[in-house]
Amino acid sequence: SFVMCEPPTPADRDAPSPATFTAQESLEKIPKLSLSEIRLGKYLGTGGFCDVYEIADFDVSVSRSSVPASASVPASALQGVDGGACLDANGAAVYALKRLRRDLSDEHLDRGASDLEKEALILSAVAHPSVVRMRGLAAGEAPRAAYALILDRLYDTLAERLGRWETRATSLVGCGLPWGKKKRLEKIDKLWSERIVVAYDIANALAFLHSKRIIYRDLKPDNMGFDARGNVKIFDFGLAREIPPSPPSAVHLLTAFTGSLRYMAPEVALGAPYSLSSDVYSFGVLFWQICSLEVPFSGYTLRQHKERVVWGDCRPRVGEGWPEEWRGVMAE
Repeated sequence: SFVMCEPPTPADRDAPSPATFTAQESLEKIPKLSLSEIRLGKYLGTGGFCDVYEIADFDVSVSRSSVPASASVPASALQGVDGGACLDANGAAVYALKRLRRDLSDEHLDRGASDLEKEALILSAVAHPSVVRMRGLAAGEAPRAAYALILDRLYDTLAERLGRWETRATSLVGCGLPWGKKKRLEKIDKLWSERIVVAYDIANALAFLHSKRIIYRDLKPDNMGFDARGNVKIFDFGLAREIPPSPPSAVHLLTAFTGSLRYMAPEVALGAPYSLSSDVYSFGVLFWQICSLEVPFSGYTLRQHKERVVWGDCRPRVGEGWPEEWRGVMAE
């Protein structure tokens, strides 16, 4: 069977509990390929410990005698997921490969392998339209290529989409002649609709994860992507963890200062025990950004952010014209 790397030797406060929502059983059902059967395409980006590449093709001609024993199925098994092609009808790549960076130190290699293992466990056990799908695992011989994740390919991030929305919004403000007002208002409504649908889909995915006792811990625009159809997907589950069965309001001792400070709940930044509500705080900040098309806490130095936001009660100013329901979500 496919063997995951051992976690780091120091006690991990974020280690999943023994009863991990049948994730181990789900992981065993995921197709396992050999890296030698995968031909990579263009480089897509780098995360904390991983590089991501487009998958250009699966080489089904590779002899099974030359691949690691942990690769339990041939590449053709994964190809069958979408009718045997790595490209969709429009010629766009279907899959991406996420693997550990080759330049990691031994210490970072252990941490990265542990995070990648936990990400694989979680993604193997969850299925939601707005969560990126893990299609398989890939095994290699070298320690730094022991395994990688095969994911659905995403094409842009929410951070990039926010920039384009801002450009469109700016072009629609205070422009046009009186007889073009109706068309301009229709475009403004369409832009608002696009943004609210994305926010709703993210909130729906987050609620689903919380129902599975999964805390995400790194909600931000850079970790939200869009597939070829334009559907938003939460990806990068390296910091996500399962929490023990408990009431939703129960707090847990998890690693402090996890995620991005701009979207981080104060209790996480302070190193206090925290709960699923820390993700809700992050969503509130993200939702504000989607509505305002402004960067939250822009211009704050690290010290100012700690004093005013983490230790204080400074929060983004909610738009006066926004619906009361939206204001309530952000206030919570």
